[in-house]
Amino acid sequence: MTKSPVIVVGRGLAGLTTAMCLARRKIPVKVFYDSEDQNAATPATHGICTIKGILESDTERFDLQQRGHRGFEPWLREWEVFLNRSRPKDSWLSGVREVFPSMDDFRSEFGRIYRKDFLGAKNVVVTTEKVPAFAEAYYPGDFWIDPGYLIKTYQEACIKLGVSFEDFRVGSLKADGDSLRVIGTDGKSNLTSAAVLCAGYGLAPILADLGRPSGEMFAVAGYTFKSRVEHPDSCFVKKKTGIAFKNGVVHFGSTSDKSTKIGGDSSSLRWRSTDEEEALGKTTFLETARDISKGLIASELSTLEVRWGVRVRTRERMPLVKQIQETRNGGIWINTGYYKSGTILSWLIAEDLAAKIAAVVTGA
Repeated sequence: MTKSPVIVVGRGLAGLTTAMCLARRKIPVKVFYDSEDQNAATPATHGICTIKGILESDTERFDLQQRGHRGFEPWLREWEVFLNRSRPKDSWLSGVREVFPSMDDFRSEFGRIYRKDFLGAKNVVVTTEKVPAFAEAYYPGDFWIDPGYLIKTYQEACIKLGVSFEDFRVGSLKADGDSLRVIGTDGKSNLTSAAVLCAGYGLAPILADLGRPSGEMFAVAGYTFKSRVEHPDSCFVKKKTGIAFKNGVVHFGSTSDKSTKIGGDSSSLRWRSTDEEEALGKTTFLETARDISKGLIASELSTLEVRWGVRVRTRERMPLVKQIQETRNGGIWINTGYYKSGTILSWLIAEDLAAKIAAVVTGA
């Protein structure tokens, strides 16, 4: 058994799932997080889980997303049983609709995405009879999960497994004999057998200190809005937005077109003030929701919560999971770059990664 805890840097989806999988293998784990870092992707998670996209059937990403999507609900249910918890009815919504503004738009998009070599990740039901002005595709296998509930479940599972959390801003990692020394920006340090960097955009300065290029990763600003509104329970995807109506609460997510290479100034991604974001959110929220919901949404929003985060992606839009430094007892790993597919992929990759790390740090 490893003598020192494996250190996981970051407490987002990737960090929590990595910590859970390691701890379940009886490996001591400590999660470091920066309480002052506002560039957190997890609070801005859309919650809509779909694998629709332009994917060739023989690509790695296609297979990975298929496995992640199909296995996610059993994975979550396993942890709910572990915590002796029943899933709240308002935290899950099955079935996703995609609305097209016109039949021409529908034919163009549908034909572009679902080519003959696309195996079909789910059963697609095309409905056009209700409103002839536009088309609607329904994906019964897709779902929406409340991001807040998901993170709460992961955090409580970590705590029950004995994972410790520490507000510790990592500045660098240095080899120390057969181990690693994780050094904070305040000069304090921790010795570990292995470290897993899951801090998304926050790992840029760490990689720079290690002399590792980070040009293969990009950061994209994302916004999530939450409000109360009158509408039947439903879940929609439209272009770069996702909306879920559940028990009178609306969750709306949008991703910006603006991106920057990892290693730049994160403030450049947030080019609007908080007030500007809220004003834009209200306008975009209402316009998109009215369009998607056929005008059934209420004209006024009683409350609006705006969250902002930075999502990391790679050029291939595949998670970046690799060992960047090796020691006899462990080494440094990167686990980041999930972008929109984080919910359905982070658990799957964490399982594989934990097995690899466990084989080294436990000598199994």
